[in-house]
Amino acid sequence: MRRARARGETGCRAARVVQTGAVLTTPGFTDERIHLFCAYDPPRARRRPEAHELIRTEVVGLERALVMIERGEIVDGKSIAALFLAARRGRPA
Repeated sequence: MRRARARGETGCRAARVVQTGAVLTTPGFTDERIHLFCAYDPPRARRRPEAHELIRTEVVGLERALVMIERGEIVDGKSIAALFLAARRGRPA
């Protein structure tokens, strides 16, 4: 585990960050790999988006996020992989 240093687009800094896995972004084309993390207990914070960013944040629980995948509301592959791995991992003590 390591403590998150950046607030990112959400403006939150998680109390705990756990690496859950890694995925290849485009197998057969590149060896680019992204690492996936779970952030736990993020406090609500004031966002400071850059001028060009048009981002809306929404807090949903893991179970609801999994349903959103099934409904086709979440379609990004890396997000789906991260949520699946988070569900399989369970919440750390």
